[in-house]
Amino acid sequence: MTDKENEKAYQRLFIAIRPDDDVVKSLRRVCGNLKKDKAFENVRWMRPENLHVTLAFLGRQSADDVEQIVAAMAEVSAGHTSFDMEISGLTSVRNSWHKGVIIARVLENESLMTLQRDLVEVLSGRGIEGLDNRKYMPHVTLARLKTEKISQDRLSAVGFSLRQQVTTMELYESVTLQSGAVYTMLNSVHLGRKD
Repeated sequence: MTDKENEKAYQRLFIAIRPDDDVVKSLRRVCGNLKKDKAFENVRWMRPENLHVTLAFLGRQSADDVEQIVAAMAEVSAGHTSFDMEISGLTSVRNSWHKGVIIARVLENESLMTLQRDLVEVLSGRGIEGLDNRKYMPHVTLARLKTEKISQDRLSAVGFSLRQQVTTMELYESVTLQSGAVYTMLNSVHLGRKD
């Protein structure tokens, strides 16, 4: 198998909650207001269709692992019901692969944190390797920084509170192109269903 064929045998995957249309519209307005501020001209804004709250970053997984991942999602969803999620306020954080990101904070609540913890536990139990083991910090990435300096005061001054009911979690494939990442939903599982 050539390197190119081997690369195609793997997919870069993550499991996430997709913000509903009203939340996406509101976050677009927040980003639109920031785009007008010169302090935020050195950022690359996320496309609205790519906004999400990651539950588990899976990294490179084989096509064979996708069945186990979907089965794990179904198993976990059967033990959880829909819940409310609140997104409130902005901040910036650094991570290991970017100079930093601007994020909308997702307020921690027991339902969200338990769903994420159970999902990682079941995925691990099914032999899925490569899971991100950092402390879980729920958020929506809005932009990637091109420079390390950003006005935290300006971000903190942006006040908003958005709510949505979480009824599903989705499995996505991430493909990086020169124009940016493209996320494709591979599967969606409803919370509370036993199928």
